[in-house]
Order: sequence, then C-alpha cells, then structure tokens
Amino acid sequence: MIMIATIILGFIIILLTWRWLQFEPLPLGKSTTESQWSTKINGIIHDLPSFIPTWLRVYAIGVVDTLSTVLWRRLVKANDIGQLLYTFKEKHEQSNRLCILTGGDSGIGLEIAKGLLEAGVKVIIASRSVEFAQKAKIQLGSDNMNFLIMDLTSFKSVYQFVDQIKKMIPKGGIDILINNAGIMNTPCHITSDNFESQFQTNCLSPFYLSLLLLPWMNKKDGRVLFAASSTLYAPSPQLDLSLVHKSYNWDGLTHYAHSKLFITMLTQYLHNQLRQTKNNNIQVYCYHPGAVRTKLFSHTTLFTLPILSYIFDFIMLTPTEGAITPLYLCFTSFLKEEKGISGRYWSSTVQQPVPECDDLKNVEKVGKVALDFCDLTLSQMETFIHE
Repeated sequence: MIMIATIILGFIIILLTWRWLQFEPLPLGKSTTESQWSTKINGIIHDLPSFIPTWLRVYAIGVVDTLSTVLWRRLVKANDIGQLLYTFKEKHEQSNRLCILTGGDSGIGLEIAKGLLEAGVKVIIASRSVEFAQKAKIQLGSDNMNFLIMDLTSFKSVYQFVDQIKKMIPKGGIDILINNAGIMNTPCHITSDNFESQFQTNCLSPFYLSLLLLPWMNKKDGRVLFAASSTLYAPSPQLDLSLVHKSYNWDGLTHYAHSKLFITMLTQYLHNQLRQTKNNNIQVYCYHPGAVRTKLFSHTTLFTLPILSYIFDFIMLTPTEGAITPLYLCFTSFLKEEKGISGRYWSSTVQQPVPECDDLKNVEKVGKVALDFCDLTLSQMETFIHE
C-alpha cells in the first residue's frame, strides 16, 4: 500500500514539474502510446500464473490505468467531449435519433446523456429511482430527455421497462442502446432471481434488456453498447460462471472482474448472432471508460483511504473524460462500414484485443449459458433478431 502511494505521489510530482508543457491532443480512434502501453501491461497481468488471485490482479490493472492517466492524460493535452461533439456534429445529423441509456442519472452516464443531448439526440434514461432521475433531469435541463424506472437486479423490472418502451416507441425507433449502469465490489447480495448482484447488474440484465429491445432497434444503423472494464483481463485461468450464484465475504472484486469478462464475451456472441441475419446492420460494442473517479469505487478500500482519496480525486479521469469512448462509438460513422469492428472491446477510442473473444466455440458456449440464465431459448433470441 505504501509503495503504491509512493509511486502515485512520484508521478504527481512529475506532473506538477512539467505542467507547463503543452502537446497536441490525443488523436481519436488511433492507437497511441497510451493505448499500446496499457494493452501490453494488461496482457502481462492477464498471463500471470493462475495462483495469483483475481482481486490482486484487479488492483494491479487499476494502478496501470491510473498511471496511464497521469502520464498520458494529465501531461498531454487530451481530447474532451467538446472537441468530439464539434468534430461529428459538423458531419452527421443526429436530431432524429433516439437513445436508451441505463444509469444516465449520475457519473459517466450523466455525461454521456449531456453529450447526446448536445448533439441533438433524444434520450430516455433508465434510472433505479425517481429521486435520482428527477435530479438528473434538472441538471440536464432538456426537453429532449425523459426517464423511466428500472431495477437491473430484477428481470421482472427489466421486462416491465421494455413493455413501457414498446408502448412509447415504434419498432425500429431506437437508434442507440447504451448499457452504462453498473456496480463494483458492493456488499454481497443475492437477487430475487438468485444471482449475485454484480453479475446480474453488470451482465445478465443488460444482455436480457438488449435482446428484448432488438425488435425496436434501428436495423440499418442501430448500435448497442455495453459497459465493460479493463478488469476483464484479471480473471484466471478463464471465466468462472459458477460465481454467478455464489456469495462472498470481503472479495467482491473477483465477481466484478468475471462479470466484465462475461459481458465482453456476450458482446462478441450477440454480434455473431446478428451477423447471421441479412438486412440487419445493428452494431454491438463494449467499452472501458477508463479509471474514472465516480461512486463506483466507494466500496473499494484503497480508493476511500483519507490521503489516497484526495490523490485519486486529482489524478483519475473525470466522468466527462470517461464519456468520450462511448460517445465516440455512438457518433462515428465509419464503424458500421469496417469489418471486424462490431462485437469488439474498446478503450481510449481504440479497439483492444481480448483473447477469450477469439475462441468462438467458447464464446458460443458462454452465450448459450447466458440465455439459460435469462430463461430464454436460442429460438427466442432468433425471433428477437428477425422480428
């Protein structure tokens, strides 16, 4: 712990020493030293011997992300949402587009909503409480924003949410679905559907929601986004789906990391299924927003320690910075035209490798298990895709 704090303090000193330096902004959508460095280090962590516990790997990946932010986002003049919106508003008309956004009432989700609204996209936020949603509506201050209540720890609540959407929007009327909501390392809770809450919130319910809404997605240019995390590189030696039903005492990070690898593999699985259908160009992506200072970290001890907490407030990404990659995936037009892009994992607006997603047989197996968890059949999923 002391060593980590020392390293972070050392980089802050470097930052303050060189703060007068001004560089060009990091290029959007292009591999940079930052993304290459993070990819290599995460790959090394991923390949560490299996006796090293997942929770320790998660901390190591968190340190890598944070140091990457200090070196390449604080020393270098990074891109911001304003630049992103300016670039794409000049080329694309977004005013007739509609987005469903989960967790859009705070943190990264709220900043995503701001960016979408500024670009002229109508937004329906799925919030877990009326109180949070109303506060967000006041903050956003837009007539193009509405909200509905949904609890991602309940399949019944997800189904009811979809039923409301179907009454509001015609088939094909949803252009973007962003599954942004998530939780991390929370006190253990087994949901009414008998799943560990991180798995259901981060993976199963977003997957279930996306399948149910497929008939209402724009088939020509629709996009489905899932919030992943660089912690997907932590599980070893492979995804452990037995954790879906298991409780834990102090180590919730292991469940979190596995839930993020799970949703990343399901992104690839959903893409594979969609590509088997003609005249269906719905694109599917998952993304890592970066090490963003939000309440997501409120249950992880290292990030709440008095002294370190102030340091992390300064060096971690802001929610606004964390919204750049998902907004990039929403607005870029070339993505629908390039082969091999949909179904993949993105970080810092760049596609990143995930070894588990290259094993298509295992991806297929994981997808079928997820359907079973959601009490759906392959036939039902195919109906959603073709409907």
